[in-house]
Amino acid sequence: MKKWENLINFSFGLVAASVAYVMGIGLAYLPFVFLAAYPWKIGNDVYSLFGGANATGNVYSLVSIWQFAGNNAVCLSGLSLYQKAGGNAVCVIGLSFYQKAGGDAVCVIGLSFYQKAGEDAVCVVGFSLYQKADNDIICMFGISLYQKAGGSAVCVIGLSLYQKAGEDAVCVIGFSVWLDAEESAACLIGLSGVQKARSDAYMGLGIALWQDAPNSGYSWTKVRDIMG
Repeated sequence: MKKWENLINFSFGLVAASVAYVMGIGLAYLPFVFLAAYPWKIGNDVYSLFGGANATGNVYSLVSIWQFAGNNAVCLSGLSLYQKAGGNAVCVIGLSFYQKAGGDAVCVIGLSFYQKAGEDAVCVVGFSLYQKADNDIICMFGISLYQKAGGSAVCVIGLSLYQKAGEDAVCVIGFSVWLDAEESAACLIGLSGVQKARSDAYMGLGIALWQDAPNSGYSWTKVRDIMG
Protein backbone atom coordinates (compact mmCIF):
# COMPACT_ATOMS: atom_id res chain seq x y z
CA MET A 1 0.00 0.00 0.00
CA LYS A 2 2.89 2.33 0.74
CA LYS A 3 4.27 1.97 -2.81
CA TRP A 4 0.80 2.50 -4.26
CA GLU A 5 0.34 5.68 -2.23
CA ASN A 6 3.74 7.01 -3.31
CA LEU A 7 2.96 6.33 -6.98
CA ILE A 8 -0.38 8.17 -6.81
CA ASN A 9 1.10 11.11 -4.92
CA PHE A 10 4.10 11.31 -7.26
CA SER A 11 1.71 11.52 -10.22
CA PHE A 12 0.17 14.72 -8.82
CA GLY A 13 3.51 16.51 -8.95
CA LEU A 14 4.40 15.01 -12.31
CA VAL A 15 1.13 15.97 -13.96
CA ALA A 16 1.28 19.51 -12.55
CA ALA A 17 4.84 19.95 -13.85
CA SER A 18 3.86 18.57 -17.26
CA VAL A 19 0.90 20.94 -17.54
CA ALA A 20 3.11 23.86 -16.49
CA TYR A 21 5.64 22.91 -19.20
CA VAL A 22 2.93 22.72 -21.88
CA MET A 23 1.72 26.16 -20.78
CA GLY A 24 5.18 27.55 -21.45
CA ILE A 25 6.61 27.83 -17.95
CA GLY A 26 10.40 27.63 -18.05
CA LEU A 27 12.25 24.44 -17.12
CA ALA A 28 13.92 26.19 -14.21
CA TYR A 29 10.53 26.60 -12.50
CA LEU A 30 9.21 23.08 -13.04
CA PRO A 31 10.86 21.61 -9.91
CA PHE A 32 9.06 24.23 -7.82
CA VAL A 33 5.75 23.39 -9.53
CA PHE A 34 6.34 19.71 -8.78
CA LEU A 35 7.12 20.39 -5.13
CA ALA A 36 4.07 22.65 -4.74
CA ALA A 37 1.69 20.09 -6.27
CA TYR A 38 3.16 17.05 -4.54
CA PRO A 39 1.04 15.72 -1.62
CA TRP A 40 3.32 15.89 1.43
CA LYS A 41 2.88 13.46 4.29
CA ILE A 42 3.51 14.99 7.70
CA GLY A 43 3.02 12.61 10.55
CA ASN A 44 0.08 10.42 9.61
CA ASP A 45 -1.67 13.04 7.45
CA VAL A 46 -1.24 14.21 3.85
CA TYR A 47 -1.36 17.92 2.93
CA SER A 48 -1.62 19.08 -0.68
CA LEU A 49 -2.96 21.57 -3.17
CA PHE A 50 -4.79 19.14 -5.44
CA GLY A 51 -5.43 15.94 -3.49
CA GLY A 52 -3.59 12.74 -2.76
CA ALA A 53 -3.70 9.29 -1.22
CA ASN A 54 -3.29 8.20 2.37
CA ALA A 55 -4.57 4.73 3.26
CA THR A 56 -4.23 5.16 7.02
CA GLY A 57 -4.72 8.85 7.88
CA ASN A 58 -6.29 12.09 6.67
CA VAL A 59 -5.93 14.00 3.38
CA TYR A 60 -6.25 17.81 3.45
CA SER A 61 -6.32 19.68 0.12
CA LEU A 62 -6.99 23.20 -1.06
CA VAL A 63 -8.51 21.97 -4.33
CA SER A 64 -9.31 18.29 -4.56
CA ILE A 65 -8.91 16.60 -7.93
CA TRP A 66 -8.79 13.19 -6.25
CA GLN A 67 -8.63 12.23 -2.59
CA PHE A 68 -8.36 8.75 -1.12
CA ALA A 69 -8.15 8.62 2.66
CA GLY A 70 -8.28 5.84 5.21
CA ASN A 71 -9.69 8.37 7.64
CA ASN A 72 -10.95 11.87 6.66
CA ALA A 73 -10.77 13.58 3.23
CA VAL A 74 -11.09 17.36 3.39
CA CYS A 75 -11.22 19.90 0.54
CA LEU A 76 -10.93 23.37 2.06
CA SER A 77 -12.10 25.50 -0.87
CA GLY A 78 -12.61 25.17 -4.57
CA LEU A 79 -13.35 22.14 -6.70
CA SER A 80 -13.65 18.57 -5.39
CA LEU A 81 -13.94 15.97 -8.15
CA TYR A 82 -13.61 12.78 -6.10
CA GLN A 83 -13.43 12.06 -2.39
CA LYS A 84 -13.36 8.56 -0.92
CA ALA A 85 -12.83 8.29 2.82
CA GLY A 86 -13.02 5.64 5.48
CA GLY A 87 -14.00 8.43 7.88
CA ASN A 88 -15.56 11.74 6.83
CA ALA A 89 -15.52 13.41 3.39
CA VAL A 90 -15.77 17.20 3.56
CA CYS A 91 -15.91 19.91 0.89
CA VAL A 92 -15.96 23.50 2.20
CA ILE A 93 -16.89 26.39 -0.10
CA GLY A 94 -16.90 24.83 -3.54
CA LEU A 95 -18.19 22.26 -5.97
CA SER A 96 -18.30 18.60 -4.98
CA PHE A 97 -18.92 15.99 -7.68
CA TYR A 98 -18.51 12.73 -5.74
CA GLN A 99 -18.24 11.99 -2.03
CA LYS A 100 -18.20 8.47 -0.59
CA ALA A 101 -17.57 8.20 3.12
CA GLY A 102 -17.66 5.53 5.78
CA GLY A 103 -18.57 8.32 8.18
CA ASP A 104 -20.18 11.65 7.24
CA ALA A 105 -20.30 13.24 3.76
CA VAL A 106 -20.46 17.02 4.06
CA CYS A 107 -20.67 19.83 1.49
CA VAL A 108 -20.67 23.34 3.01
CA ILE A 109 -21.57 26.35 0.84
CA GLY A 110 -21.61 24.95 -2.66
CA LEU A 111 -22.95 22.38 -5.09
CA SER A 112 -23.00 18.66 -4.27
CA PHE A 113 -23.76 16.16 -7.06
CA TYR A 114 -23.39 12.85 -5.21
CA GLN A 115 -23.03 12.01 -1.53
CA LYS A 116 -22.99 8.46 -0.16
CA ALA A 117 -22.35 8.16 3.56
CA GLY A 118 -22.12 5.36 6.10
CA GLU A 119 -23.42 7.83 8.67
CA ASP A 120 -24.81 11.32 7.85
CA ALA A 121 -24.94 13.18 4.53
CA VAL A 122 -25.11 16.97 4.86
CA CYS A 123 -25.36 19.82 2.36
CA VAL A 124 -25.33 23.30 3.92
CA VAL A 125 -26.15 26.39 1.85
CA GLY A 126 -26.25 25.06 -1.67
CA PHE A 127 -27.65 22.55 -4.11
CA SER A 128 -27.69 18.79 -3.53
CA LEU A 129 -28.47 16.47 -6.44
CA TYR A 130 -28.21 13.07 -4.71
CA GLN A 131 -27.79 12.15 -1.06
CA LYS A 132 -27.80 8.59 0.28
CA ALA A 133 -26.94 7.82 3.89
CA ASP A 134 -27.26 4.92 6.31
CA ASN A 135 -28.11 7.42 9.03
CA ASP A 136 -29.53 10.97 8.63
CA ILE A 137 -29.57 13.31 5.63
CA ILE A 138 -29.77 17.09 5.98
CA CYS A 139 -30.03 19.80 3.32
CA MET A 140 -29.97 23.29 4.83
CA PHE A 141 -30.71 26.55 3.01
CA GLY A 142 -30.84 25.15 -0.51
CA ILE A 143 -32.30 22.68 -2.97
CA SER A 144 -32.32 18.91 -2.55
CA LEU A 145 -33.41 16.76 -5.49
CA TYR A 146 -33.09 13.29 -3.93
CA GLN A 147 -32.60 12.13 -0.35
CA LYS A 148 -32.60 8.47 0.74
CA ALA A 149 -31.83 7.96 4.40
CA GLY A 150 -31.69 5.00 6.76
CA GLY A 151 -32.52 7.49 9.50
CA SER A 152 -34.23 10.86 9.03
CA ALA A 153 -34.29 13.01 5.87
CA VAL A 154 -34.49 16.74 6.52
CA CYS A 155 -34.69 19.78 4.24
CA VAL A 156 -34.38 23.12 6.07
CA ILE A 157 -35.44 26.33 4.30
CA GLY A 158 -35.48 25.30 0.67
CA LEU A 159 -36.87 22.99 -1.98
CA SER A 160 -37.00 19.21 -1.57
CA LEU A 161 -38.16 17.13 -4.55
CA TYR A 162 -37.93 13.62 -3.04
CA GLN A 163 -37.27 12.40 0.48
CA LYS A 164 -37.32 8.72 1.44
CA ALA A 165 -36.50 8.00 5.06
CA GLY A 166 -36.19 4.94 7.28
CA GLU A 167 -37.38 7.17 10.11
CA ASP A 168 -38.84 10.69 9.70
CA ALA A 169 -39.02 12.86 6.56
CA VAL A 170 -39.18 16.57 7.38
CA CYS A 171 -39.40 19.77 5.34
CA VAL A 172 -38.89 22.95 7.37
CA ILE A 173 -39.97 26.19 5.69
CA GLY A 174 -40.07 25.39 2.00
CA PHE A 175 -41.57 23.33 -0.78
CA SER A 176 -41.63 19.54 -0.65
CA VAL A 177 -42.82 17.50 -3.64
CA TRP A 178 -42.67 14.02 -2.10
CA LEU A 179 -42.09 12.81 1.46
CA ASP A 180 -41.97 9.03 2.01
CA ALA A 181 -41.23 7.97 5.58
CA GLU A 182 -41.23 4.66 7.46
CA GLU A 183 -42.26 6.65 10.53
CA SER A 184 -43.54 10.25 10.33
CA ALA A 185 -43.65 12.93 7.62
CA ALA A 186 -43.95 16.62 8.43
CA CYS A 187 -43.85 19.98 6.67
CA LEU A 188 -43.59 22.92 9.06
CA ILE A 189 -44.20 25.97 6.86
CA GLY A 190 -44.79 25.74 3.12
CA LEU A 191 -46.27 23.53 0.42
CA SER A 192 -46.15 19.74 0.57
CA GLY A 193 -47.19 17.76 -2.51
CA VAL A 194 -47.28 14.19 -1.21
CA GLN A 195 -46.80 12.98 2.35
CA LYS A 196 -46.68 9.21 2.72
CA ALA A 197 -45.92 7.81 6.16
CA ARG A 198 -46.40 4.62 8.17
CA SER A 199 -47.16 6.66 11.29
CA ASP A 200 -48.05 10.38 11.18
CA ALA A 201 -48.23 12.90 8.32
CA TYR A 202 -48.81 16.49 9.39
CA MET A 203 -48.62 20.03 8.09
CA GLY A 204 -47.87 22.94 10.40
CA LEU A 205 -48.71 25.97 8.30
CA GLY A 206 -49.31 25.79 4.58
CA ILE A 207 -50.87 23.40 2.07
CA ALA A 208 -50.69 19.60 1.82
CA LEU A 209 -51.99 18.26 -1.50
CA TRP A 210 -52.09 14.60 -0.46
CA GLN A 211 -51.49 12.79 2.84
CA ASP A 212 -51.38 9.00 3.23
CA ALA A 213 -50.86 7.99 6.86
CA PRO A 214 -52.78 6.41 9.77
CA ASN A 215 -52.76 9.84 11.44
CA SER A 216 -52.71 12.97 9.32
CA GLY A 217 -53.88 16.55 9.10
CA TYR A 218 -52.80 19.98 10.31
CA SER A 219 -51.18 20.36 13.72
CA TRP A 220 -48.36 22.72 14.66
CA THR A 221 -47.75 20.71 17.84
CA LYS A 222 -47.59 17.38 16.01
CA VAL A 223 -45.09 18.78 13.49
CA ARG A 224 -42.87 20.07 16.30
CA ASP A 225 -43.02 16.66 17.99
CA ILE A 226 -41.95 14.92 14.78
CA MET A 227 -39.10 17.37 14.32
CA GLY A 228 -37.94 16.62 17.86
